[in-house]
Order: sequence, then C-alpha cells, then structure tokens
Amino acid sequence: MPGQTSTETTSIASACKLESNQYTCNLASFQQTLKQAKTAAMQTGPVDPAAQNQLKTLIAALGLAAPAAGEPADLTFLLVPVDPQAVEYNTGDKQIAALHVFAHGPGPGRGDLVWAEHFIGPEDIPWPIVVNRLITQFKARFHIRDAAKAK
Repeated sequence: MPGQTSTETTSIASACKLESNQYTCNLASFQQTLKQAKTAAMQTGPVDPAAQNQLKTLIAALGLAAPAAGEPADLTFLLVPVDPQAVEYNTGDKQIAALHVFAHGPGPGRGDLVWAEHFIGPEDIPWPIVVNRLITQFKARFHIRDAAKAK
C-alpha cells in the first residue's frame, strides 16, 4: 500500500530491528528520544535540494537547532532513495525512499538507528514528490505542524 511505514516492535534491547529486509522500530522509544533531543543534523545526497529543503523544514518544525560547531547532533536525519530492486509489494508498488533517524551514541558516526520511515509507491513518481510525501507521512504520524515544536 502506498504510504506504508515501519511498525512498532516489542524489542527493548534495540530501538530498531531489521526483519525481512524492512526495519521495524519501537514507537515509544523513538518518541522519548525525540522529546529529549535538542539538536539535529541532516544527511542527503550531495546534490539533492528537494530533500535538503524538506529536512530543514522538518527539523525546524520539531524545534531542533543545529549543533554547535564541532559538536555532534543529538539526532541525524538521513533521507535516501531505496534500491528499487529491494522490496516489491503485490500491488506493484515498491519501497522507493527511506527517512532514517539516528541518535548520537558514545562513539563516532551517526549513532544508533532509532526510527525508519519508508515510502512505498510506484517507481515513476518524481523524486521531489517522493521526498515531500515521505516527510508529510512522517509529520502526520507524529502530529507535527510546520513551525510548531512536537515535543
């Protein structure tokens, strides 16, 4: 179905688990992590203004600030296309984009995956529309309005 996303899991040891080529994440754990976050960074393709602009708007709507120079962000939002060969659904739709959220941990790198939002639809949707629908889907799930803090 278009617009399907990750589902909750009962795993307490990890916020997200990979099962059948799909991440499932603990909703309550992510909401707690989101509530505690103060800063966020974003990662997209190097030449992806659609994703960059949408993520900036999302981060602002969440009331999160950019981290201070040299400091890691509490959360990192990664928006990427998904390999179209990866997952196909019986409707002919495919998972075509993912928004992964990582929480900074004690070591280097992005940190731990705490949420995975997936957009499923036909492959012929232009990328800027896919990005918009994925961000809109995430905002709807967490009742986020532009310029309003979701905490």
